[in-house]
Amino acid sequence: MAMETLPKAAGAEHLSGALRRSGELGDGRVRDVVVDSSRRTLLSHILRLRLTYEGASVNAPTKRHFEDRPSRAG
Repeated sequence: MAMETLPKAAGAEHLSGALRRSGELGDGRVRDVVVDSSRRTLLSHILRLRLTYEGASVNAPTKRHFEDRPSRAG
């Protein structure tokens, strides 16, 4: 499988901030994000991500579902 380029919102830094704000991460951080699977649909790109952490991350999820949809022009 070819290396998948992650959207900025699925990057380690962005996910660390989002998980910390939601109370799921604590003082840890997302160290690495790997694409487990990728599927394109007519309107979106669905990625299943595997996350690894550094530091305190007891309650943090190890897998996340990320869907990148084009924004609607309005």
